Amino acid sequence: MTTLGASAHRLSPTVVEDLLDRLDVAEERLTLDLRQLDTIERSAGAILSNALVGSLGHRTLEICAGENADELMRSSGLAFALANRVGTTVIHGRSDVSPSAGWAREWRPGQLEPLRAMMRPGDAELFEPSELHETAIEPDLFGPTYAAFVNPHLTQPSLQHHPLTTLLWPWLDRLIPRRQPRPVDTEARALWVADVGRVVDEVLSNVCEHARHSDGRRIHSLVQVSVTRGGGERSTNRLHLCIQDTGPGIPLTARPKIGPAIAAELNETQLVGRLLEGTLSPWGRGRGQGLPRVAEICRRLSGTLRLATKITRATVEGGSTNEAVLLTPAPFRLDGTVVTLTLPVPGL
Repeated sequence: MTTLGASAHRLSPTVVEDLLDRLDVAEERLTLDLRQLDTIERSAGAILSNALVGSLGHRTLEICAGENADELMRSSGLAFALANRVGTTVIHGRSDVSPSAGWAREWRPGQLEPLRAMMRPGDAELFEPSELHETAIEPDLFGPTYAAFVNPHLTQPSLQHHPLTTLLWPWLDRLIPRRQPRPVDTEARALWVADVGRVVDEVLSNVCEHARHSDGRRIHSLVQVSVTRGGGERSTNRLHLCIQDTGPGIPLTARPKIGPAIAAELNETQLVGRLLEGTLSPWGRGRGQGLPRVAEICRRLSGTLRLATKITRATVEGGSTNEAVLLTPAPFRLDGTVVTLTLPVPGL
C-alpha cells in the first residue's frame, strides 16, 4: 500500500511532488491520510486533485478523514477529484464525509451561481477565510469570494470570449470598491478587470483545445476563483485563479504546430519554457500566444504563475529582479495541465 500523506502539517507543491514520485506503479491501492494535515496549499491541492482524477484516476483510493476533512477537500479541489474519478474511493474515519454529486455537475452558462445546489441548507455559499487559512475578509465585497466551475470546457468559446469569462468580468468589476475614485484609479481598475478576464479566457481556450485533441477520451476540468485578504503591510489582498484539466497536456498539443525543425530540438520542458517566454512563432488566427500573454500579465501585475503539465513544472514571478521562467522537470507525469495564478487586488 502506498501512502499519500505527509509528516508535516502543510502540504506544499514540493511535498506533493515527492509523494507522487514515491508511488509504485505496480500497486493498485493508494491511501491519502488527511488526519495529518492542517493546510493544503492551492497549487499543491490542484496538482494532487488532478493526479487523482487523471493519472491515478483508475487506482483504488482510500481516504483517512479527520475532523477538518470537509474543508480540506473543498478548498483544495480534492472534493472535485473524488466526485469525478473512475476508480473506487473509500473514506474511513468519518461516516458523514462522501463525494458530493455537486462537484460532478457540469457548469453551463445559465448557471450564474455555480455549485449553489451542492451546499447543505444553512451553509454559506462561500469558503470562510479560515478554511483557506487566511485572515478575515471585511464585509466590503459584493457577491461570493469563492466560486468553482466544473467542466467549463464542455461549453465551447465563441469567436470572442468563453462564456465563463463574460460571467467573471462583471463579478470582478463589482469586487473592487468604487469609493472616491480618482481618474488614474478608474483606469487602473478597468485595466485590472480586463487583464484578469483575458487570463481566464486564454487558459480556458487552451483547455477547450486540449479537449479537441483528447482522441475521444473524456477529460475533466475545473476553474476555481477565490479572494483572500492579506494579513499586514507586506501581505496584500489577493485574487487566486486555478484552472486544471486532465487532457493530453500542453507539450502534446503544441508540438505539432511549431514546425518539425524546432520541435525536434526541444524536449517537453524546453517547449513549455519557450511558450511561456513567448519566443515561439504564433500559429492559427493569433493562437499560440495564450501562455506568453498570461505570463506577461502576471509579470505586469506583480503576480505569481505556477504551471504543471506532464513532467514539467514552471514558475513565473512578477515584480522581481529576475523575471525569467523557472523550469523544473518532475519525475511524476501529470495528465493534463494545472495553472494557478495569484494576483494582488487593487483598491481592497
